[in-house]
Amino acid sequence: MAQDGWGAPRIHAELTKLGFIASEVTVSRYIPRLTEADSAHIVAGARSAVAP
Repeated sequence: MAQDGWGAPRIHAELTKLGFIASEVTVSRYIPRLTEADSAHIVAGARSAVAP
């Protein structure tokens, strides 16, 4: 998530534009964390999607 630009600061800014009041810390608490197992699963899925 960190590489795609949709971290807590950007999500907080978008929520603020929509009129929601929440701190950036609160937003960051609800962002799912990517674990090593998740990243390995994503890489394996990407490899199988590209392979014929």
